[in-house]
Amino acid sequence: MDNKKLAGVFFAVILMAVLFVEGSILRALVDCGYGMAELPKTTLVFLGISKGFTTDDSTEDDMSVFIGSSKDIYGEYFEKKDYHKVYDLDGVDYYGKGDDSDFGISCTEKNKWFGVYKISEDHPIEDFAKN
Repeated sequence: MDNKKLAGVFFAVILMAVLFVEGSILRALVDCGYGMAELPKTTLVFLGISKGFTTDDSTEDDMSVFIGSSKDIYGEYFEKKDYHKVYDLDGVDYYGKGDDSDFGISCTEKNKWFGVYKISEDHPIEDFAKN
């Protein structure tokens, strides 16, 4: 096989793998009630480039919804931002810088590609990346 054919086969295999992963992530997004609009940012979360992004969903309990990592990384991530876990109540972990909690976070759904979380509206996940 000459180099052009070998490069073509290599490119085709890589392209098929990327399409398979993107298709699987999109299928999981659709199962969670999201769509193609969230796919690029979710791919960045899956690759570890982004910690998460807030969706347009909001809840009645002063919590906003964000798509984040499927791994349990947020405890360590908040500690690096000088927050510590104050307490947990009914599946919600509350973090703060002192003895009082500043915000709460809980995971509502998780799969192998990403997790869907609720976080206090006044502390969106994007604000932590700025610090």
